[in-house]
Amino acid sequence: RITLEAADMMGGGLPVSASSTIWARVNENSMQMWRTMISGPEDTPYSAGLFVFDILCPAEYPNVAPKVNLQTTGAGSVRFNPNLYECGKVCLSLLGTWEGKGGETWNAETSTLLQVLVSIQALIFVSDPYYNEPGFEAQMGTPVGDHRAAKYAATVREHCVRWAMIDQLRNPAPEFREVVRLHFAHRRDFVLADLDAAIADATRREAAPA
Repeated sequence: RITLEAADMMGGGLPVSASSTIWARVNENSMQMWRTMISGPEDTPYSAGLFVFDILCPAEYPNVAPKVNLQTTGAGSVRFNPNLYECGKVCLSLLGTWEGKGGETWNAETSTLLQVLVSIQALIFVSDPYYNEPGFEAQMGTPVGDHRAAKYAATVREHCVRWAMIDQLRNPAPEFREVVRLHFAHRRDFVLADLDAAIADATRREAAPA
């Protein structure tokens, strides 16, 4: 099963776009061990950041969900999202680590590693991660909610620049060294313009009357 999934991904099954891409590497000597990297989608505080995940498929796979751990944590100091812990824990209903309403659970016959990665990309790396915290969605559309969401997103953006950009350039995972270099070489102008816009937005918010 793992061999088939690897062949599907390496054969072009991984999402690739200017906005957000997923890369994957498989340990050829132990195919149950994977290392993947996701670039943060545009129009989110994760934009152009690179986030590395380690994946372990237990011996019972696919009857049980894979184990996924985020490696991009600022050496265990940063929580990038209510669903991503400083220790690297990834909370996702598909993994059985999250019990959010309407969440999709692991299905041995239909669920895949690719589905897990796309779910992280689409459900965790979102524009307003503040609302991923259970119960906070009730604040959506309110002045208090908008203020807190913007403040949370700004903090996430700062961490993203420090740990998912600068630290990735300085200390890339060996498996993705060339990918990291090319990613930022190709996205350089976009990243600089995006950061200028983020700084301008933060300046406007600080200058606004309370």
